[in-house]
Amino acid sequence: MDTRTYWYYRQRNTYAKFAISNNDTPLLDSLTYDDFKNSLKTYIRKKWHISWNNQSTKLNQIKSTTFRWENPNLNRKDETSLNRLRIGHTRLTHGYLMSKDKPPYCEACGQRLTVKHILTECQIYDQERMDLNLTDTLDATLGPNPDQNRKILKFLKLTNLIDKI
Repeated sequence: MDTRTYWYYRQRNTYAKFAISNNDTPLLDSLTYDDFKNSLKTYIRKKWHISWNNQSTKLNQIKSTTFRWENPNLNRKDETSLNRLRIGHTRLTHGYLMSKDKPPYCEACGQRLTVKHILTECQIYDQERMDLNLTDTLDATLGPNPDQNRKILKFLKLTNLIDKI
């Protein structure tokens, strides 16, 4: 940078500092592109969140927010299994739709086979749930907690259900 440019920038910075500290300097209501973009994103997220909470689906009973859940250190198979459990559609519980069979029922309980039944209610898996200290609510069991996610995956492997999900 030559001397002339240096003095130009130094003088400009001096004027800018003076303008900021002077009470007579008018403040302009200007909105930058980034400010507008951030406020628009916030507005859209709020609208989406309100719409999400007004729905009654299997997934929003488990996931009360529209923000993304991260699943660190999971391979694709484990992440897919968790996501299938979260939406409530697994090969075990909904495979009958493709094979045009009747819906499956639990052999021990006689209840319709659902993700909720398997993870929180079925007496066949009581011991495994107790050993792993799994919660008895579906939203806490399938939520974003990485420790809980590992427990669910371990539960599926212990009960040989992982390949049926």
